Amino acid sequence: MQLVISSVTATGLRINNSEVVDIDQARAAITSLDHATDMVNQERSYLGSMQNRLALTTSNLASQTQNIEASHSNIQGTDFAADAAELAKH
Repeated sequence: MQLVISSVTATGLRINNSEVVDIDQARAAITSLDHATDMVNQERSYLGSMQNRLALTTSNLASQTQNIEASHSNIQGTDFAADAAELAKH
């Protein structure tokens, strides 16, 4: 899994330091900010999904570790000689 994080700086979001003198410039600035907000929301969504995937992977690995430790404990507790003798009787 590869995590790629986009730039969310003013430059990365293409937010210009433009003056707002008239209504056309105000509309352009609002459009630019709307676009930047959309980009930040998409990045947050992506990072949230990656965080969920990592949490699920961590949970699965913890479960597997617990199962392996339980199996290992069962194997260590087995008296193979006694079990083999018991099986030979039947």
